[in-house]
Amino acid sequence: MFFRILAKERIPELVSGLSADYEVVGPVAKTQEAFVLAEIEDPKDLELDHTSTLLPPKKWFFPPRERLMRFRAEDAEVLDDSVDAPDRVLFGLHACDVNGLLLMDNVFGGTYDDPYYCARRDRTLIVGISCKQAGKGCTCNAWGTDEAHWGFDIFLTDLGDEYFVSVGTVKGAELLDRHVVTREVTDADVAVTRPYQGRRRMTLTFPSINRSRRVLWLVTGREKAGALARLCDSDPSIPASGVRQDVALILAERAAAEQLGASENLEMRK
Repeated sequence: MFFRILAKERIPELVSGLSADYEVVGPVAKTQEAFVLAEIEDPKDLELDHTSTLLPPKKWFFPPRERLMRFRAEDAEVLDDSVDAPDRVLFGLHACDVNGLLLMDNVFGGTYDDPYYCARRDRTLIVGISCKQAGKGCTCNAWGTDEAHWGFDIFLTDLGDEYFVSVGTVKGAELLDRHVVTREVTDADVAVTRPYQGRRRMTLTFPSINRSRRVLWLVTGREKAGALARLCDSDPSIPASGVRQDVALILAERAAAEQLGASENLEMRK
């Protein structure tokens, strides 16, 4: 697996390129709050900020109706038993969908494989995308399916104006290189790790932190009281001033908050 950075504005370019060789299926809006997986005719129809789709991607592997074979009634000779399995890309599946397909692989692609399922699975590429916000009925975090570590060709993680791209297969790498321009990952995109006081320390860069939906400060100890007061006063001279305040929440024990004003609450002022 390797990683790249893809600008969001290039998604239509990628989808158009894939459409030349594949049937591209992705989430589209059925209503303002309901989404379905459908064939993408125009990249503008693709809704990658969706919560979940009304139905899972299962029907693209097990259609509700299909022809299993053609045979001659007189002597029962099979004339055609080929599987209708077009080259397809499922674009915009969430991690829970990817994990669901892996479970289906265990059942229908195991010891006693289903030839119809396997034919469609082999001819389908998966482009996953991180879920920005769980829907009202989602339980993925309870079942540990809110992350996907394999089972995809390409996986997109939202970084704001860009996507962090995890490339899981050779085919995914080929399609990415053929259809869209990406750039290398730099320290500004991810955490950097370097020795500190004899230990290995991982540090998130400001761009990484500021792409978060929520930043939580946990402040403990009386020795941090001065720094916390300066943080709440938006002191530009401290490193913490580089972190967005509009999405931040401070949790501080009483000793650390002793220099805050009497009317100061522990939620970052906006």
